[in-house]
Amino acid sequence: KRKGDTLSAVLKEMTLADGGLPKSVVANGEEVLARPVAVVAEASGNPLAWRCKAPTFTGESDTVITAESELECDAMKIHANIRMEQDGMLRYDWKLTRQGSNPLPTRLYVDIPVRKEVATLYHPVGERLRHNPAGFIPKGNGVVFSSRSIPQPNFDSFLPYIWVGDDYRGICYAADWDKGWCHSSDRDGVELIREEDGTVVIRLNFLNEPQKLLNDNTITFALLASPVKPMPKGWRGWRDQFTKKGTQVSRAMYSNPIWGCYTWWPARYPAFEDYTVWDKMMETRRTGVIDEQYLKSFVERLMDVFGTGETGWVNSMSREEARAFLDREIHSGFRTAAGLYGVDEDKGFMYCYTCNNDSTAKLPEHPVMQDEWKGGQMLNDSYVDYALYYLIKMLEHGFKGIYNDNVFLAAGTSWVTNGAWIDDDGDVHPSMGLWRMREYNHRLAVALMEWGLKPWITVHHTNTNILVTNGLAMNTQGMEWKYGVNDFQERFTPDYMRTVCSGRQAGCFPTVLDGIKGAKTAEQRSWATRTELASLLPHEILPTCPRGSDYYLVKDILDRFYEFGTWKDDCVVYNYWDPYSPVKCSNDNLKQVTYVLGKEIFTFVGGFADADCTAEMDYGRAVVSARNDESGKPLEVSGGKVRFSLKKHDFVIIRATLE
Repeated sequence: KRKGDTLSAVLKEMTLADGGLPKSVVANGEEVLARPVAVVAEASGNPLAWRCKAPTFTGESDTVITAESELECDAMKIHANIRMEQDGMLRYDWKLTRQGSNPLPTRLYVDIPVRKEVATLYHPVGERLRHNPAGFIPKGNGVVFSSRSIPQPNFDSFLPYIWVGDDYRGICYAADWDKGWCHSSDRDGVELIREEDGTVVIRLNFLNEPQKLLNDNTITFALLASPVKPMPKGWRGWRDQFTKKGTQVSRAMYSNPIWGCYTWWPARYPAFEDYTVWDKMMETRRTGVIDEQYLKSFVERLMDVFGTGETGWVNSMSREEARAFLDREIHSGFRTAAGLYGVDEDKGFMYCYTCNNDSTAKLPEHPVMQDEWKGGQMLNDSYVDYALYYLIKMLEHGFKGIYNDNVFLAAGTSWVTNGAWIDDDGDVHPSMGLWRMREYNHRLAVALMEWGLKPWITVHHTNTNILVTNGLAMNTQGMEWKYGVNDFQERFTPDYMRTVCSGRQAGCFPTVLDGIKGAKTAEQRSWATRTELASLLPHEILPTCPRGSDYYLVKDILDRFYEFGTWKDDCVVYNYWDPYSPVKCSNDNLKQVTYVLGKEIFTFVGGFADADCTAEMDYGRAVVSARNDESGKPLEVSGGKVRFSLKKHDFVIIRATLE
C-alpha cells in the first residue's frame, strides 16, 4: 500500500526521501535506520552536493508499486526506477549518465545506517555455501567486515548479499551481479562500518575508481526489511520427521531414489514416467501396509533396463549392488509413507525432494536441452517450466509441497539463458541467479496456492539464509555441515543459530538437517544427539532428516514439548535473548526457552558452558514445586528460583508449578 511517499507491506513500512531511497524503515514496529539511507559522491575526497527529485509513482497494484526519481550532481545524473513488491522488497535500477564535461566523481557509494540497538547480528552471503559468516557483528569501530574476506570462485570484491539486525528485525541489501560497479584493489565492494555512537553502516561501494561512465551504465540492487512475513500460525506445533505428534506432521522424500527416480538429482518424475509408484505410496500412507509384491516387480522392472538412462544412478555398480540399492531406496520411501499412517489427511502430508543445482547430463531431456541446462545452475526459463510442470504432477498424485535442495548463489556464465552480462571488451561476467531463484520460489508458491494448498516450500540453504529468496518459502533448513560425533556446541555458536537457522527473519518454520555421523556405539550416538538437542531447542529449531541421531531420544523430547502444549495459543513463550523476559538463568552460558500455560511451566535448558555446572532459574514469581521432566526427580525450589545441575553440553527439562 502507499500513502504519500510511505510504502507499506507486511510487517514493514518504508518512507522514501527525494531521490527514492528510504529515509525511514519501520520493521516489526520499530525504526531500523539511524538516519536516512544516503548516496554519496566524492571528487578527490570532497563530497558533491545532490539535487534530488521527489519520487513520481507510476503504477500501483496489490502486489507491485513502481516509481521513478532522479539524483543529480555536477558530475553525474542518476535516473532511478523503483519497484516495491508484495513482501516489501525495494528494487532499484539506477541508470548513471555523465553530466556534460565535468570530471567524474572518484567515488560513489550508498550508506545504509542501522541503529545500534538493532545492529547486533549479521549474515553476509557470497557465492556458494559454507563460507558465509554469521552471528554477532565483529567488535570494534571503523571497518569491521569487508567483502573480500569471503572466498568466492568467480568474484573478488563484489558481494551479493548482507543482512544486519537483531532477533526481531533488520535490513538486507541484495544484488545479482556487479554490472555497473567499478572495483579497486584498496577498498572492498561491500563493507560494514561501526561508527563511534554504535551505528553500523552497510556501505555499498559502487564506483571506487571510475575510469569511464557510459550512458547505458545501470546498477541494480535491492533493499528488504525483515521479518519478511510473520511466523506461520501454529508453527510451534509442527513436526517434520521423527514423530506423529504435532498439529502438522510432514515427511520429506529426501532423495530422488526414495520417491522412485533413478536418473539423477535434477530429474522430476519417477522411473518410466509411470506414476503408479506415487499412487502406491499414497495407498501405503492411508493403509500403513507396504505392497511388497509391487515393490519386487518395480525393482525387477528397473533391473530389466539396467545400464540404460533409466538407471543412471546405479549403472556404475555391479548388478548385485544395483539391485540392493534400488530395493533399499524404494523401501525407504514406502516406510516414510507408512510413517504417516493414522495421521489425519488434513494434518499430515508428504513432499518430494528436488534439486536445481547439479548436472543434467544423465537426464533423458539432456540431448535436446543441454545448451540451456549446462553448468549445473539452472532456474532458467525452460528448466523452471519443466520443474513447475512436474510439481503439478506431484500434487495430482497426492504430494503437498516441495523440497528445494542446495539453495545457494552460484555464478552462471551463460549470457543467453542465465543472465550473465558482457562488458565493452567482450568479456562475460556471471549472474548469481538471485532474481531467478526469487521468481522460481514465487511461482512455486502461486502454484501451490492455486491448488488450494498451503505453500509448503522447503529450502535447504545450509548457511545461505537469503531473505529476498527464502522469505517466499515456508520451511528453512540449515546445517548439513560439520558432520561428526563431536558436541554440537563445538560446531555452532548460539548467535550463529539465531542468525542463520531460527527462521524468524524469513517467517519460516525452522529446521536443520541432522548432523551426526560416525557413531560407533549407541552411547556415543545418544550423547551426540543430546548435544544436538541442547544446541537447537533453546532456539526453537527442530532437527529433521534422521540420519545418525538417536531417533527415539529425539522423538521422546519433541513429544514432551507437544504434550505440554507449547504450541497452544494461550501459551506464553520467553526466549533467552528477550531483554524483557522475567525468566533469567544465573549462568549466561546456559541457553533456555520457557513456556508458561496457566500456572504450569516448561523450561528447556541447553548447556554451552565449558564444564559441568550448577545454576538457578529465576522465574520472577513464586514456584511451588519443580522436577527434572526426564528423570522425574524433584529439584530444589527457593521462592521464584529453581536450582539444578547440568553436565557440560547436556540439557535439562524443568517442569515447575507456580504458586
